[in-house]
Amino acid sequence: MEHLRTYPAAPRIDHAQLRTNLLTIQQELGKVRATADSDDGLITVTAGGRGELIALELDPRIYRTTDAGALAQNIVETIRQAVELAADEAFVLTREVLSPKATRAAADLAFDPVLNLLEAGGR
Repeated sequence: MEHLRTYPAAPRIDHAQLRTNLLTIQQELGKVRATADSDDGLITVTAGGRGELIALELDPRIYRTTDAGALAQNIVETIRQAVELAADEAFVLTREVLSPKATRAAADLAFDPVLNLLEAGGR
C-alpha cells in the first residue's frame, strides 16, 4: 500500500449557496442593458448582458441615402459597440465570482463563474 498516492480532500460545496449565487448572477445579467449610438446619430442599439440585441432604432433620415451597404455596415458597427458595452457591464457584475486572474477579453461569463465557484468549494 506504500505505492498508493494520497490526494487532498475535495473542498466541500454548499450546493444551496452555490445555487443562490448562480441565480443572483443570472438575474443580474438579465438586467444589463447598454446602448450605443452611431457616429451620425441615426442608429441607436440596445444590447443585453448576454450579447443579445434588445432594441434597434433607426431615425427616418437614414432613407436620405441610397447606400444600403454603408447603412448595413453602420448598423453592424453600432450593434458591436452596444454588445461590447454590455459585455463590459456584465464582466463588472460577475467579477466577484470570477477567478482573480480573469480578464474581460478571456472570460466566459456563461461558465467561468460556475467553474470558479466549484473550485472554491461553493463559497
